Amino acid sequence: MKFYLDTANVEVIKRVARLGLVDGVTTDPSLIAKEGRDFKVIIEEISSLIPGPISAEVIAKSASDILKEAEAINEWGSNVVVRLPMTERRVGSYAYAR
Repeated sequence: MKFYLDTANVEVIKRVARLGLVDGVTTDPSLIAKEGRDFKVIIEEISSLIPGPISAEVIAKSASDILKEAEAINEWGSNVVVRLPMTERRVGSYAYAR
């Protein structure tokens, strides 16, 4: 079983990581916004603390902007996993924009 912490609070991640129970971290735009810090800085910091997968969801709205943002986020760390908002309509848009 794997344990993923659902937060963007770096201090919480540090405390829980010390227990050795964190396999990865999931975030979303609302969790990032609550921290009041730069999205990229937060994800890079989490990525440096946790060797497992770190999910980071795009915030762009249009398919082409989502793909551009996803490509940028993908460069933020080797363990960063980009989350895209997936619906049946969006999948077709992504395929077209790509």
